[in-house]
Amino acid sequence: MDNGRDSLQLRRSGRPRNTNASEDRAIIRTATSDPTTSLESIRRHLPPSRHPMVSRETIRRRLADAGISSRRPLRRLPLTPHHRQCRLYFCRPRARWSVTDWRRVIFSDESRFSLNADDQRIRVWRRSGHQSDPTFVAERHTAITPGVTVWGAICWDTRSPLVVLQRTLTARSYVDEILTPVVLPVLSSRPGDIYQQDNARPHCTTLPTMSSRI
Repeated sequence: MDNGRDSLQLRRSGRPRNTNASEDRAIIRTATSDPTTSLESIRRHLPPSRHPMVSRETIRRRLADAGISSRRPLRRLPLTPHHRQCRLYFCRPRARWSVTDWRRVIFSDESRFSLNADDQRIRVWRRSGHQSDPTFVAERHTAITPGVTVWGAICWDTRSPLVVLQRTLTARSYVDEILTPVVLPVLSSRPGDIYQQDNARPHCTTLPTMSSRI
């Protein structure tokens, strides 16, 4: 190097850091202790005198340096103690079932598919004052979004046809359009098989319960 100076002794160029090591630790600690907190809330945990110096982008960079980034949370069903008890009640007696035992189980379920393409996350680029311009307006449904409910069942060596319902599944439609025309004929041709369904309300009312015993 010129004048015999080592490159490590040269003063670094560029913008200096707006946070020190203690503030970096505070940012990471706040984010990890409350994963749903916002960038603004994290900044409020810093000393008030530092707020003008530390932007939200600075906080985002400090978290990224620590391997922390904003992500969508994993979604799961909120299980109550009763739900957990029922699941254990079902699983424990079957924990040692063999493949032969599971071959006799017919699993069924239904799912509703939305026919609305709007995921409620659409954004537009526009100038200020053009909010009401039809070019930048997205229509939304004022009632339940259109969709279909699809039911199906599978077992070891076969599967049922898919049943498409153009309306919400009810106890009556479950009996008239699923149990009677599809499930009962299958069970009559497979003596000893077990029909497995979840505890959705249309499955558990008196009408489907009585029909499944026919």
